[in-house]
Amino acid sequence: MGNLHAVKAVVLLCVVALWFAPRWKPIDGSMKYVSVGSNGVWGVDHNNAIFYRSGTFENEASSGTDWVNVEGQLKQVASGHAVWGIGTTNLIYTRLGTSASNPTGTAWEQIAGGLKQIDVSSTAYSVWGVNRHDHIYRRVGITADTPAGTHWQNIAGRLKFVSTGSAGVWGANVHNQVFYRTGTYGNEASAGIGWEYIRGQLLKQVSSGDNVVWGVDTNNKVYIREEGPLPNPNLRGKQLVAPEDGMNHTAYDVFLQPGESVCLTSPPSPLLNHVYYCVSGRATGTASNGQVYEFAADVVVAFSSSISCTVKVTSDEKLRLFCIYCDDVEPTVDRAVARALSEIVGTDRDIDWGRGHSRRFLKKSDGFPISVHNTYGEAGASNALCYKHHVESAYYVKGRATYTWEEGAQKAETRIDATNGTVYSMNEHDAHHMVVHEDIQALCVFHPVLVGNENHDFSGGYSGFKPSE
Repeated sequence: MGNLHAVKAVVLLCVVALWFAPRWKPIDGSMKYVSVGSNGVWGVDHNNAIFYRSGTFENEASSGTDWVNVEGQLKQVASGHAVWGIGTTNLIYTRLGTSASNPTGTAWEQIAGGLKQIDVSSTAYSVWGVNRHDHIYRRVGITADTPAGTHWQNIAGRLKFVSTGSAGVWGANVHNQVFYRTGTYGNEASAGIGWEYIRGQLLKQVSSGDNVVWGVDTNNKVYIREEGPLPNPNLRGKQLVAPEDGMNHTAYDVFLQPGESVCLTSPPSPLLNHVYYCVSGRATGTASNGQVYEFAADVVVAFSSSISCTVKVTSDEKLRLFCIYCDDVEPTVDRAVARALSEIVGTDRDIDWGRGHSRRFLKKSDGFPISVHNTYGEAGASNALCYKHHVESAYYVKGRATYTWEEGAQKAETRIDATNGTVYSMNEHDAHHMVVHEDIQALCVFHPVLVGNENHDFSGGYSGFKPSE
C-alpha cells in the first residue's frame, strides 16, 4: 500500500504548499476584520472604528508597526488598488486620496449598490463580494474608465467572507473553514475553476495579498500565513515535494516578477544542488563561476552547492521556475549544466517510450544524483508503471491525465491552470496506471539518477527501469 502522505499530496494540487501547514504568526491588536492590499493593511474593530496599519502602504508583506485610527465607521473594510468598505446598513464606500504621503486618505465616497461584504484586489481590477444569504459574486467589466464595473457574476458555492488578491481568491464559510479558489493564484481577475478546502487554522475572515494571506479567528486574534519555506530564503513559492515525502529531493513552484532580481543559491547548511526548470518567462543569470546563463521556457539550469547565480527577469511576463533541491555529496566540486529542450529533441537524450517522449535534461554523466526529464504523453496512452528501483515525482503542467493505484482503489485526476499543476509522488515504489486524456507535459524527477538510455517495456505488465549502473 502506498504511503498515505503521498496519496494526499497527489490530490492537494493547486496550492500544494498549503498541505504542510505553513506557519501562522499572531499580530498585536484586536480586530473583527483585517484586509491587506497595495493600500496597506486596514482593520475594523468591534465598535466599527476604522484603522490603518502604519508602515504597510505599498509594503503589504510587512507586519507594520502600529494601528492608526481613521475617521468614520464601517462594519468591514477592504484594501486593494483602492480602499472599499461596507457600512452598517450594507452601503458601499470607497476611500479617496490615499497615497504614500497620506496613506489614510482624505474622505469616504458612497458607491451605488449593497452587499454585506466586499473585497478588491491590489494587482488587478478584481472585486468579489457576498450577500446576506452567503451567495458569492464577482464584479465584471471593471476598467480604469469604469471603476464600478458593469454587472455581477454569481459564483457557485456559499461563503460568509471572500477576498481577492495576487495570492488568489480566498474565503471562509459559516463553519469558519477556509477555502481557496483554484486557478486564481496570480490570476485573480479570472473566475477560477472550483473551491479547494484548506486544512489547518479555522478563521472567520481572510484577506489575500501579495503572496501573503492574513486572517482573524473567532477570538479576534490576527494571523498571517507565510508561504512554504524554501531552502533558498530569497525565494517564495508553493511546495510540491516535501522532505517527509521520502523522494530524496524537494521541489517548489516559484514565480518571479518582471524586472525582479534574485540570487539562486544553496543554503549554508545542508549543502544542496539546486536545479531550475524554466516553465515560462525569460531571465538572464550571472553565476559565481563567471558564466552567464539564459533562462527561457523549457530550459534547465543546474548548479552544485558551490555555485550561486543572480538572475534578473527580462520578460514582460512572470518567470516561472520549477525549483529542485537535493543533497550535494561532493560539495567541493563545481558542477553547472544548462540545456534547452531544443538541444535534446532528436538526440540520444530523447527517448521514445511508445506513446510519447522522455527528454532527459539531467542524467548520470552530468554528475547530479537525480534525473530531470520533460515527459510528453499522447492522448489515449494507458500504461502500467512500477519503479521498483527508483522513486519518481511527476509534476504535470499541461494536459489531463488520471492516476490509479492500490489496484484501482485510489484515483486522482490532474487539475491544471495557468499557475498551478498536479504532482504525483509514488514514494513507496507504488504500482500505478497512468491514463492520458489530453496530451500531457510532466516535469519528472527520478532518484537514483538514471544512466539515461532506460526505456519502458510494456509487454510484461508493469514497466519500470533497471537499477542504475
